[in-house]
Amino acid sequence: MTIKNTSTKDNIYHFVNAKINGYYVLGKNNSQLVRDQLDLLGFNRYDSLPIGGVKFNWITRSADIDWKTFDSNFQILNHIYNERQLSNKGLLLTNLKNYEMTILKNKRFNEINTNKTRLMPSSNIDNYLSLKTFLPETYLLDNTNDRITFKKIFKDGSTWICKPVGLSCGREVFIFRSQQQLESLLNEYHKNSRNNHYCTLYYNRLVQKYIENPLLINKHKFDIRTYLLCICISNEILCFAAQTGYLRLSMYKYDLENMNKFIHLTNQSIQIKNKIFSSVKHNTGMTMDEFNEYFNEYIQPNMPYIKKGWVLNELPEKITKILNQVADSVRNKLSIREGCFGFYGVDILIDEKLNCWLLEINSGPTLDMTNAALEKVIPICLNAALSISKHFYLILKLDLIYLTDIVIESLDNYRSLGSVFPLHSSNIFKYLLPSNPPVLSPIISNQIPIFTSLNTHRIDLTPGVLVSFHRYRRLPLLSHSKSPNHFSKSVLQKIKLTQKKSTPVRSQHQSIIHNVIKKMDREHLSHQLTEFIRMNNKPIILNNKLHEQDSIIHSILQ
Repeated sequence: MTIKNTSTKDNIYHFVNAKINGYYVLGKNNSQLVRDQLDLLGFNRYDSLPIGGVKFNWITRSADIDWKTFDSNFQILNHIYNERQLSNKGLLLTNLKNYEMTILKNKRFNEINTNKTRLMPSSNIDNYLSLKTFLPETYLLDNTNDRITFKKIFKDGSTWICKPVGLSCGREVFIFRSQQQLESLLNEYHKNSRNNHYCTLYYNRLVQKYIENPLLINKHKFDIRTYLLCICISNEILCFAAQTGYLRLSMYKYDLENMNKFIHLTNQSIQIKNKIFSSVKHNTGMTMDEFNEYFNEYIQPNMPYIKKGWVLNELPEKITKILNQVADSVRNKLSIREGCFGFYGVDILIDEKLNCWLLEINSGPTLDMTNAALEKVIPICLNAALSISKHFYLILKLDLIYLTDIVIESLDNYRSLGSVFPLHSSNIFKYLLPSNPPVLSPIISNQIPIFTSLNTHRIDLTPGVLVSFHRYRRLPLLSHSKSPNHFSKSVLQKIKLTQKKSTPVRSQHQSIIHNVIKKMDREHLSHQLTEFIRMNNKPIILNNKLHEQDSIIHSILQ
C-alpha cells in the first residue's frame, strides 16, 4: 500500500491501521501462501513497511532482521532471536544432552534422599525419554572428545551420515562407510568453502549413525515432516506440537548398498533436482490419512501385536512426547521477547520396529507445495499456527478497549466448556505442558540483543522511529493501587531487614527486593491464561480465590 495525495488525517489513519492490523511479508518461501493465510485472518497487506512498522511481520530469513528495531509493544514476528538453539543440529544435541544429565542427576539425588525433599517430582522423571531411544547416535566432529570417541567405535562397513550443523535442505549431506571416504569428502567440501582459510576440516560438522532398517512404503524410504510452534509471551514460552504432517518419499526403491543420494535423502529440495522429478513428484508425498490406510492394509497384518489405526491413534502421541522433551531442553535457552514466535519443521524417521527417531529441526520449513499431499497439509498447519499466534497476542494487548470482551469471553468459555481457545478442541496443534517445576529455569531477555551480521541490508521493522533500548512491552503495574499489605510476609521481612543493615549490604538487599517486587508487578493476564492451559483442560472449581483473580483481571482492564 502506498500513500498518494492524501490528507494528514488519512495518513494518520494509514499508519495507525498498519500498527493495529497490517502485515508485511518478505521472502521467497512461497510468500503468496503466507499472504493468503493472513488475508483470511483479517490482516491488511502492506507491500512496503510504513513509518512505524506494521503489526505482523513475516520474514523468511532471520539473518535479514535488524533486531534492535523490533518493538515488542505491538509487533508480531515469525522468528525467535536465538532460535539456533533449536534449528542448529549441534546446539540441539548439546541441549538434549545437558537436559539428560540434569534429569539423571536429579534422579540419583531422589533415590539417595528418599525421605527428604526431592529436587524433582517423580512424574517428571518417569516421563523422561532416554536420548538413545529417539536420537540416533551422534558425535560432533569439531569437539575433540567426540571425534576421538567416534574414531574408536567406528567400524569400516558400517553406515553413517555426515551433516553440517547449520545448513538445511540437504546441503552438504553425505553418507560414508569408511574413515577414508569421510576425510576425502570433507576435504572436497572444505576446498569449496568460502571460510576455508580460517575454518578447520571438521568445523560445524557432525556424524550420525544411519538408520539402516527404516520402515518402507512400496519399498521406498520415507520420513515424516511435522511442526513445532513456539510462542513468546510476557515471561515464558508456550510450545505446541502439530498432530498431523505429511510423508516425504524417495524417488527410488531403497537399497542400502547403493549410495545414490536420491535413495537416502527424502528432502523435497534434494528430490526436485532430479531430472525425472516432474514425472513422479506426486509419488513423493503422502498424507497421514493415506499412510494410515497403507499401514492397515500392508504393514499391520505382519504385526499382529499392533492395532489398526496406529498411525492416527498412537504415532502422534509418540512424536508429541519427543517434542515435549525437546521443548523442555531449550526453554531456558530461547530469548523471550513478547511478540516473537517460531514455526519449525520437525523431521521424524520410523524404523521397521515402529521406533520414532528425531532427525533434525528446521527454522524455515519449506512452504512450497510440490505435490498433492503438501497442498493438503501445509496450508492447514500454517493457518492453525498463525491463528494460535494471533489469538494469544490479541489477548495480551490490553491497550485496546474492544479486547475486553475477548478476554472476558475466553474466561467464561473456559469455565463452561473447559477450554480458553478453540485450539484445545483442534486436531492440529497440542499444547506441550512444561515440566513442573521446570528442570531448567527460563531466562527472560531484559535488554536488546547485540547482533553482528555480515548482512548489511537488514530490515528495519520500525522505519522512521529512533532505536530505543526500552523496546520491551511495559506491563501494567499493580503495586501503585495497592497498600503495603499487598506484599507477602517474606518480602516485608526483607524490607525491614534492609533498614537495619549497613549501606553496602542494604543496597544489595534493596536490589533483591526490587527484583521480587518487580516480578510481582509483572503479573499479567497471560499468567492466568497459561495457568488455565496447564491444568490440561480440567474443569475449574469456582471458589473465592478464583473470584479474587477475576477482580484483579477486571481492575487491570479498567
